[in-house]
This record gives sequence, structure tokens and C-alpha cells, in this order.
Amino acid sequence: MEYDEICSLIINEMDNLIYISDVDKYELIYMNKTARESFNIDEKEDYRGKKCYKVLRGLDSPCEFCTNKLINEDSFYTWESFNPLLGEYFIVRDKVVNIDGKKARLEIATDITQKESEKRKLEYELYKEETIVNCARTLSGDRNIQAAINKLLEIVCGFYNGSRAYIFEIDYENKVFSNTYEYCTKNVTEEIDNLQNLPITLIDDWLYQFNKEGEFYISALGEKYDKNSPAYKILSSQGIDSLIAAPLIKDGQITGFLGVDDPKKNINDLTLIKTLTYFIMNDVDKEKLLNTLNKMSYYDALTDLGNRNHYINVVEHFNENPPENIGTVYIDVNGLKLINDSYGHDYGDILLKQTAELLKKVYDKHIFRVGGDEFVALCPNIEKHEFEKSVSRLRHLLKKEEEINISIGAVWDKGKTELEKLIKNADNLMYLEKQSYYKSNLVKEHNYRSEVSKKLIREIANNKFTVLLQPQIETSTGKISGAEALVRKIDDDGNLITPDKFISSYEAKNIIRHVDLFVLESVCKILDKWRSENKPLIAISINLSRVTVMEYNIIDKICAICDHYDIPHNFINIEVTESISKMSDAVLFEIIERLRKEGFTISLDDFGSDYSNLSILTKIEFDNLKIDKSIIDNINNNPNARIIIEHVIDMCKHIEKTKTVAEGVETKEQFDMLENYKCDFIQGYYFSKPITVEEFENKYLD
Repeated sequence: MEYDEICSLIINEMDNLIYISDVDKYELIYMNKTARESFNIDEKEDYRGKKCYKVLRGLDSPCEFCTNKLINEDSFYTWESFNPLLGEYFIVRDKVVNIDGKKARLEIATDITQKESEKRKLEYELYKEETIVNCARTLSGDRNIQAAINKLLEIVCGFYNGSRAYIFEIDYENKVFSNTYEYCTKNVTEEIDNLQNLPITLIDDWLYQFNKEGEFYISALGEKYDKNSPAYKILSSQGIDSLIAAPLIKDGQITGFLGVDDPKKNINDLTLIKTLTYFIMNDVDKEKLLNTLNKMSYYDALTDLGNRNHYINVVEHFNENPPENIGTVYIDVNGLKLINDSYGHDYGDILLKQTAELLKKVYDKHIFRVGGDEFVALCPNIEKHEFEKSVSRLRHLLKKEEEINISIGAVWDKGKTELEKLIKNADNLMYLEKQSYYKSNLVKEHNYRSEVSKKLIREIANNKFTVLLQPQIETSTGKISGAEALVRKIDDDGNLITPDKFISSYEAKNIIRHVDLFVLESVCKILDKWRSENKPLIAISINLSRVTVMEYNIIDKICAICDHYDIPHNFINIEVTESISKMSDAVLFEIIERLRKEGFTISLDDFGSDYSNLSILTKIEFDNLKIDKSIIDNINNNPNARIIIEHVIDMCKHIEKTKTVAEGVETKEQFDMLENYKCDFIQGYYFSKPITVEEFENKYLD
């Protein structure tokens, strides 16, 4: 095969759309296979000699934006274009080429439709957020609540391109509802006076939908309601064909609704109308609206810290009323852009929130997120040594965090000072520290930047871990009393990998917390599902690594996950292994006591697996003591094992509230002995191996 034939074959098979046309006559000379297929040109059809603007654009004359005058032989001219025939976006590269002594135009088009779609989606999300903020500012900017609400309705109406926006409030005592606020576009008749004290029965169907679905969209009135129904008559008399509505809820009760008639835009996204209902409550309490506005205008939604608006106001206040002295801390999250690009903005947001929580532990107020990855803390009227102590504490706490890596600049000054200059100095110091960070190899050393940590987080996000349940049976009754959640890793072939193959490695790298918290959240989701399906709830045990237990603020994180799913803490049993005894007594006691005060039950797991430290039972009260499988395995043929097990069970019966659980029970003989010793609960293959949640539900809950 000749060289030219090889080149032609390669070009013909490329994914890009490639064509060549005569510069002067606009006639097509060549189209590769991808281009022909895209424009449905049959392989046998002769396109050559046809006008490029006709074939490629469906036009009868040259394109107004034709780049023939802009291209040359030396380099490609690159531009973006939307092709209406294909409905796709392209990056286009044009160049003059010489064919048989005549100038021709070579065009290579690369499909970027998905990228453009993502761009437009982002632009829409920004537009929506700006609209929400605009609504919030509107509510705060006008002391006349009536005028503020009307302006808000105008904004909402514009966002959905509707004809009318309104608020109705419900009077349950008198069983009526009334239109209390209204905005109408030009040439639309006001209806507010005609919609007062209407029977609440007219919206029975709406109230049902509000309770069941929340906000909703009626696309065609005639399809939704019988034409003889009162609701249809009222709506049709106003010329309404479609509408969207969202409930106003106060203290769990629907108190009214916000609606837009005949929306023509953004009808597939009711987030905005739903969000705005939170600003408008029962009797349109002015103070509540202003507080909501203040939160929207002056606080960062992600971190709950003051935003740049708040920061500017506080700086102006200090300039007008200088404190006796002031300290300034400037903080920057290292490598956030790379983290967002590599691992997604969700993970980047987690780091920003963790940074904010870290700052809140050190500084009471005047903490601000002033940029994407930048924070400022202002400390007025503080002595130099106290300020330096706070910065030291911040750095100390930072060392305990396995994921956060930040650069810090701190400056203190006394007397009247130019605050902006002081902040700039802190910024410069932060920048110097940041350069040191980049020059060193902290990027590789720090956990959140380590490939192992990132890989684990990605695997969790990509459902590479799953949770199985193993039942725990009450020995005396044979009935199920609880379950243990056991994590498994899923390899590329779909096989389940047991924890002994990966847990120790994650513990050594201090990243086991991700797995532990994943299991906890999975259990909360399981319990939440059972509750929604009216299945009986049972306590589920989860294992926490010693590394996780030692993590700073871990109890708050555990509570936050449970509370997010509204799971009572007593349905979560936390199992800790004997290795926790390696922690200091004071720290261990504090952690266990805090967990118990939060309502969790605590089990001592793997008792007897190593050199058991009986003294731990004298210091800490456990709800359950789990006898390790290694001892249970020997119960049939080892008299010493039987003596130890019998005495452990008897000992626990004399310890108030401590129950015994035998792990790894596999035979009837083992069960009979444990039943004879009056062990409280049994867990093991004798009853069931770890099974999927669905299997567990079918076997034990249905």
C-alpha cells in the first residue's frame, strides 16, 4: 500500500469530521467517512461539486460567518460553531491547502457537544443561584414587606417566564384560603381581589400532592381536572392552562403555597420555587424573612461562615471604630483546584467544610470565606500572646487532620492601624508559606493528596464497597435480636473481598475512617428504608477501627450522620476492638462515655483474640462483650476453652448491664454448650452467614 493510500485510509477512519472545499467556488472536494455518515450521505452518493454551505448547513448561499478570508497555509484558524443540521457543537480548525495547484479549504471539526452541554448546565445553575440571591436581597432591601414580596414574585415569574406569580395562605380555622400577594405581567388581569376566602376543599387535591410530592407542575389543565370541577372553573376563568406550585410549610404544616401560572421556561427544574418557599412562612413574619435574607446575603452557603459581603462590612466597621489591637489570620487551602479537577468538586467541598470547622474550633466569630479557597479570621482586642497561642492551636489541630492541608499567614498589631494593610501582610505571609508547600514534597506526603486515599474515596463513590448483614440471635428464644454490618470490597470481577485483605492496610495509612463512616451511613440508610417500609427496626452493630476512634471530633461526625437520616442512636451499636486498650485510659474513657451519653450502645469486640486486658472491664462499662471466634472454635475439644468461656459469661452476668455475644458459632454442639452456659446472644454460620440486605429482609423481617 502506497504512503498516500495509508494517509487517506487513516483520515477516512478518524472520528473527526473532515472535509475539503474549493475556496472560491465553495464546492466540496472531499469528505471523510465520519463526515459523510454524520450528514447521511450514502457511500455511493456523489457529493463532490456540491456547495459546502448547502450540504453542511442547509443554506442557499455562503455562510455569513465563513472563515475563508481568515485562513492561510501557515497555521490553523480555530473557532467554535454550532451546526443546526446535526444539533451539535464543534471546535473547528480551518487551513488553506493546495490541491492540484488550486487553493482549497481543509476543515477538521471535533464534536464538543457534551462539553458545551455541561457549560450551559453550569451557566444555568449559576443563573438560578443568582436569582435566589437576588430574591433574598430583595426581601432584605425593602422595609415594606408587601413591596419586597411583590418584587420577589416578579423575579420568580421572570425566571419561569410565567404570566402571574402569587402566594396563597391557608386559614385552617375558617377552612378557607386566600390570595395574599400577586404579581402580574403586562396585559394580565389582576385576580387577587377575586381569590379571597375560597373554600379549602377546592385545593384538597393540591394538599394531597404537596404532602406526597412537594412542589409539582400541571402541564395541561384540561387533562388534570374534570371540566365541571370547581377547581377547573376557577383556574380556567383566569385563562390559566398550566402552573407550578410549591407548599409553604411551617412547623410541619402546610400554611400556603407559592405558584406561577403558565410557565414557559425552566419548568423541568422546580428547585428555585421550592427554595424560595423557605423564605416565606405562615404569616410572612418580617423578622424571619430578614433573618433568612441576612443568612443568604452575609453567609457562605457551603461553610456557614461569613461571606465576602459580611467580611467587607466588618472591615469597614473596624476602620470606622478601630479596636485597641487586632490579629489577622489569612488561610488558603493548598491545591484545591487540582483536587477539584482530579477528584471532583464534591470532594473539594468536603475539604472546604472541614477547613471551616477547623477554624470554628479556634475562633469564635469574625471568620470569613473570602474566596474559593481563601479564609480570613479577624481577632479584635486580643493581646499578642493570646493571638499567637490561637495560631499555634490552629496549627496543632491541623496536624491531627488527615485530609486538610492549608497555608497560614498571621499578623498582629496594636493601636490604630490600616486593617487592609494588615490583612495584606497576612496574605503575603500565607503566600510565602504556600510557596514553601509547593517547593517541598508535602503534596505526596499528605494523606488527602496521596493516591491511596484518593483511590479509596473514588472506590467508595463508585460502589466498590458493600455492606452485608449477619443476624444476632437471642439464645433463649431463638428470635432475632440484632445484626452486625460487615463490609466487603468488590473487585473488578465482582467478587467479594473480606476485610482481612484490606483493613490493616487502610489502618496503617490512616484512611480507614472513610470505610468506617461509609458503613455507618449505609446502616443508617438501611434503617431509614425499613422505617419507610414499616418494617420492624432492630439494632445494627458497626465496627470502628482504633484509628477512627482516635480521630478528632469523630463523635460529632457519627452523630451528624445518624441525625441526617433521623436514626435514633440506640439503634446503632458501636463495636470497638480490644486494641483500643492501647489508648490512654483518660482518652478512651472520655470517648466511650460521650458515645454512651449520645445514646449509642457499645460492644467490646474480639474479646480473647489476643492477650485480653481484663482491666478494661473495670474501667469502662460495655453493653456487650463479644467472645472471639478463636475461642469458640475450641469449645468442643478443649476443656480450658470451655472453662474460660463459661467464666467469661458468668463474669458478665455479675457486671451490670453487660451481655455476652458468642461470635463464629458454626455447629449445633457449640450452640448447645453456649446455651447451657447461658450466653445471651449467638452469631455465626450456624444460623446464617453474612447476607445481602435484601436476603436479610426476606428471611428475618417479612
